[in-house]
Amino acid sequence: MQDMEVGNKPTLLFKPVRVGVIELKNRIVMPPMATDYATSEGHVTQRVIDYYTERSSGGVGLVIVEAAAVSPQARGLSRELCIDDERYVEGLTSLAQAIHGGGAKAFIQLMHTGGYIPGKVDIEAVAPSPVQLGPGGPIPKELNVEEINQVIQSFISAAHRAKRAAYDGVELHSAHGYLIGQFFSPFSNRRTDSYGGTVEGRTRFAQEIIQGIKEKTGKDFVVGCRISGDEFVEGGVTLDKATEIARLLQKAGADYLSVSAGSWWTKLPYPMPPMTFPRGFMVYLADAVKRAVSIPVVTAGRINDPLLAETILREGRADLIAMGRALIADPELPRKAAEGKVSEIRPCIACNVGCIDRVVFNDQDMKCAVNPTLGKIELGKLERTKATKKVLVIGGGPGGMTAATIAALRGHAVTLWEQSEILGGQMLMACLPPGKEEIHYLIEYMWREAERASVEIELGRTATLASIREVKADAIVLATGSEPICPPVSGIDGENVLTAREVLTKRMVGVGARVVVIGGGQVGCETADYLAWAGKKVTVLELLPRIASDMGPPARAMLLRSLRNQGVEMLTNVDVKHITKTIVDFTLNEEERAVNYDTVVIACGSQSNDEMADALAGMTAKVYKVGDAAHTGKILEAVESGWATACEL
Repeated sequence: MQDMEVGNKPTLLFKPVRVGVIELKNRIVMPPMATDYATSEGHVTQRVIDYYTERSSGGVGLVIVEAAAVSPQARGLSRELCIDDERYVEGLTSLAQAIHGGGAKAFIQLMHTGGYIPGKVDIEAVAPSPVQLGPGGPIPKELNVEEINQVIQSFISAAHRAKRAAYDGVELHSAHGYLIGQFFSPFSNRRTDSYGGTVEGRTRFAQEIIQGIKEKTGKDFVVGCRISGDEFVEGGVTLDKATEIARLLQKAGADYLSVSAGSWWTKLPYPMPPMTFPRGFMVYLADAVKRAVSIPVVTAGRINDPLLAETILREGRADLIAMGRALIADPELPRKAAEGKVSEIRPCIACNVGCIDRVVFNDQDMKCAVNPTLGKIELGKLERTKATKKVLVIGGGPGGMTAATIAALRGHAVTLWEQSEILGGQMLMACLPPGKEEIHYLIEYMWREAERASVEIELGRTATLASIREVKADAIVLATGSEPICPPVSGIDGENVLTAREVLTKRMVGVGARVVVIGGGQVGCETADYLAWAGKKVTVLELLPRIASDMGPPARAMLLRSLRNQGVEMLTNVDVKHITKTIVDFTLNEEERAVNYDTVVIACGSQSNDEMADALAGMTAKVYKVGDAAHTGKILEAVESGWATACEL
């Protein structure tokens, strides 16, 4: 994250802009992102209202509420908002009023999943053609013309409800391979009637929806479309087709276009890009669409830096900037950027662990790895302590830094000891593999926040029982992390055997040309990627039947692609038997095999390093454990536990 002084702040980003008949106070858009915060019947909850109010109050110009199902057959998730019946209007009205009360304009996205249903919802898949959309997906029922007209009417009725619920406009979800996008795509639309065949025909469905909404709601209501600038699917929508679609949507009456990319059957995760994608990687698509139309164009795709957003606007490549996960991570991003306090913005690292992975792929409520108060607004209201305590935090990883910062903000006197000469803990290793550099920004941010909270940081300080006793702390927070697990394999203690942590910490010092990585989870695969990029010949041996099974689909897809491109051999269902000086013997599906090596790398998980807790049990100070010292996990769990513990002190 770049630093910027007050007085040298984005200006065009905060210049008003007209979209249809309304004016937005700035050009930052919160795009629709599923939260799973609604009820199972699709009603707005207080949690939904709090979530959107917090972001509206943070200074965003436009909030586009997450996709709402336009009919009972349109749902994609088990707790998705619905707008297909009058009974939803009251709750949706409360939500719109709350967004307006925070200072932003309010749109709501209208969606029909069509032939691809991502969540655990028991509905019939329907589509323009009976084409299987994605591996393992159903073959959808082909909609006839009468059914198409019924779906069109469901969109029109939903938009009318949105207007009566006080929304300023609606956005039609026409991207990522949902129903409208399925009509756009030659891959999924094989029809030969008036709803297929040509770009004009494939766009007719959307045009009739737009025209119908305009007739029903009048000229004072905004209608926009989110489209994929390129599906990146053989036989699908390409950029040249997307620009044709854009012109037809404008002609039909669309007031703006929001340009994304990909679809659910894209081989790479363009709709939900992990941190391996560069920031702003989709801007060129919006740029091309903008040159084809005269209505405002929104761009998206890993834009989490206000300075990057400002540059995009100044270059004329888009009119508005969608910041999705960035606003999940820090709802006050717009306010901080407007005040020139970019260094205080909590950075989104695009890990997808708490948002995309939980909601889309596991149908669970949204969380955030860097923002533990997401969906729990009460946690963000830090209460000042009535009795100041002397708090000692041992360990400067994500859990320790979070605990120290929040405890200090609550009024406690906090000292943090870190035995190395730099804060970050295991994040220092996590940011080394290719495409993981974004984590470095989080380390810097956490360090700055600890210093701003007046945490006394002592680096190079090793904790001993004697030194801890000297402090005479009232509370001790153990953030001592974890230790690698070494499986009981003969030869595991050989001189050419290293742990993944040793490889990353020592920057591959002592690693030979041929490497065998034992353990094919996320750590093992990312270490293998790191080694392969350095020119090593790498073989990964995994006990389970699936490589990187502990990763979410978007990040996993990118990592496996990188490993395959570099020729990394990945073997599953492997049982390692023993390690000699030059050979690893193993069975593969009960067949005896062997592989030669120069270095073996162990990546078989970790276990809590909490031995000190027992030694401190007799002290008067209360002892807490956070992060991996409590339970091994990812950054999300470490930050959550650090925050929760600090609130208990």
